[in-house]
Amino acid sequence: MERIRCPERLHTIEILSDKYRCRSVLKPLLPDFYFETEKLSEIKEDMFVRDRKYIIKPSKGFFGTGVKLVDGQIDIHRLVDEIRQEIDLNSRVFSERVFSK
Repeated sequence: MERIRCPERLHTIEILSDKYRCRSVLKPLLPDFYFETEKLSEIKEDMFVRDRKYIIKPSKGFFGTGVKLVDGQIDIHRLVDEIRQEIDLNSRVFSERVFSK
């Protein structure tokens, strides 16, 4: 990223690398697509409607690390612990620029 000399290209890469920012830019094209940002510590069971499916994922990441499906059968506390473990393990190897906590 430090070697990119084109500010517009750098800005575009930064937006595409951040899932929340990318979805915010695409929202006008996909008005029914629901997404929001939450800290992992703030995820609670009452945030989810039982008969719907949700995907939790870090804002920045790769290879599906920290990506989880939430449905009516999931124990949210266990799921948050699993995500935290995956993130802790991978954040030891990859910088915040590549992988967000």
